[in-house]
Amino acid sequence: MATVRKTIEDSLKLIDEITEHLYKQEVTLGYQKLNTAITTITEAINLIFEYKKINPDFELDEKKIVDTFTEALNAMEAKDIILLADILQYEITEQFNEILEQIHE
Repeated sequence: MATVRKTIEDSLKLIDEITEHLYKQEVTLGYQKLNTAITTITEAINLIFEYKKINPDFELDEKKIVDTFTEALNAMEAKDIILLADILQYEITEQFNEILEQIHE
């Protein structure tokens, strides 16, 4: 099983690629990357939640993560690619980076 840190780092790289395409209005490429990245990002979230169970001192705002991904889904449904890119690039990336700072594997 991949480590939490590695999976988050992989997710961050994928998010960078996705947002680069979306900001360039390369919607098809952006969504193709997103489709392939969903597995890695989902795995990262699952590993983060597992890490939290094992490490009770680990600070995690689960509601914030869920709310952010809900916002991303809403942006996708509204076909607002710039909002989606902003959520991925700024909110999700920020949350993942904050989590990385706390993880000691």
